[in-house]
Amino acid sequence: MTEQPREPESIRPDRPDEALDPANQSLADALRVSFWILKAVMLLLVLAFLGWSRHSGFFTVPPQQKALVLRFGAIKGAPQDPGKHWSWPYPIESRVMVDTRVKSFEIETFFFARDERSRLKTLDELGGRAGALTPGQDGCLISGDHNLLHALWSVEYQVTDVRQYLENVVDEEELVKAVLDSAVVRTIAHFKADDLLGDRITAIQAEVTQRTEDHLSRLSSGMSVLAVNIKMPTPPLQVRRAFLEVNNAVSEADKKVLEATRESARILNDVAGQAHTKLGSAIARYESARQQKRMAEAKDLEKEIDALLLSDETKGRAGAMIDAARSYKTDLIQAIRAEANRFQELKKQYDRNPTIVLKRLWEDTGQQVLEEAKAKVFLPEGQPVIIDINEPPRWQKQEKEAALKAVGKQPS
Repeated sequence: MTEQPREPESIRPDRPDEALDPANQSLADALRVSFWILKAVMLLLVLAFLGWSRHSGFFTVPPQQKALVLRFGAIKGAPQDPGKHWSWPYPIESRVMVDTRVKSFEIETFFFARDERSRLKTLDELGGRAGALTPGQDGCLISGDHNLLHALWSVEYQVTDVRQYLENVVDEEELVKAVLDSAVVRTIAHFKADDLLGDRITAIQAEVTQRTEDHLSRLSSGMSVLAVNIKMPTPPLQVRRAFLEVNNAVSEADKKVLEATRESARILNDVAGQAHTKLGSAIARYESARQQKRMAEAKDLEKEIDALLLSDETKGRAGAMIDAARSYKTDLIQAIRAEANRFQELKKQYDRNPTIVLKRLWEDTGQQVLEEAKAKVFLPEGQPVIIDINEPPRWQKQEKEAALKAVGKQPS
């Protein structure tokens, strides 16, 4: 067997009983210190890489954003909310930040072409426009009643599902714009031009919002539409003035109809109070039944009308007339009863002494006639009498003066 080479006795480190010479001892100490310094530096580098470098494992998600961690390019785990988080450093894992703020933009797909100066003007300031629309430059919509319209549309949207958004969306604004254009075209095709230019804008906006939201949901875009707004709806500028004149005329007609309706309600309420609606309906049905010779039904409706008129609901002038009639009825009944009682009493007196009763009645009647007569003439018996049937001027003057005093005027 061959012998293994042996270290020289003077440099063997396992001989603690033998001390190194000063040069070797200094070299060993320097190597030991250098080794520890190297380990410390390597440890610091590792800590810096893991904790503070751009590719470190610690990261912060800003407010109004969420982060997804990708491990070798595949999504790992749920989205990270704002705050501090940790993941394996690159290239094992990486992070993608997604903005979840509410975003908005405006589309001019369906508006006429404008230069920079025109963008600062209102529709009234733009006035009319000559010529036809230019395809490819002037956008427009076609309404359900085959009219051309212009409008600006703005949309507000937000990323709500970060995972779907990262997997399926490349250019969010282009996607939202395409979906919104489609929803606007389909919606306006079911409305009239007056709806967009009138008071149904809210309904149109709601339907476009819902259509856009549904379409983005079917595409698994991870985005939700919060609102769609219409700005500056208008017919083409070439005919805008005519449209406005028609709308003004319609508005004026609606105003007149509203005023007439209010005046009608006021008059009916003044006539019959709260019962005027029921009374009007019952009277209309009664007239219809009479015209169609349905007499049994007309008789029932007549009873219904009478009941309504006599109910506590009937107020106003009709109620006042009914109250006056009731009062007159009561007074008339009382007067007739009093007259009947007086006649019965007079009948008893007549039965006891008819001559005296007749004489008294004759005297009372004569006195009443003489009190109401303008002139009293006593005729002597056995002499001819000539009567002038014309009133003397003196009587006419007295009647005129009495009439003037009654109205507070002095006779001339």
